[in-house]
Amino acid sequence: MRARDVSCEVIFDLVGAWYDAELTDSDQNAFEQHLLFCPPCLAYSDRVRRSLAALTAAATVVVPAGLADRLAAVVERVRDT
Repeated sequence: MRARDVSCEVIFDLVGAWYDAELTDSDQNAFEQHLLFCPPCLAYSDRVRRSLAALTAAATVVVPAGLADRLAAVVERVRDT
């Protein structure tokens, strides 16, 4: 893939692979070159990057033991009122 051949639609399709470092070197280069000249794609890729980073961080949070049971009890109390 060459930078000049990359459409915004291709960028949208590849942004996940780009974030996960799954693109070949030449595809990554073309992807990033497109971002240099396309502010909407740059903004989109940044939003996706931040969202995926937040999801990754959230997935690694350890829920304290018993929290689910305590929350369920609160929900039941509120539901009964």
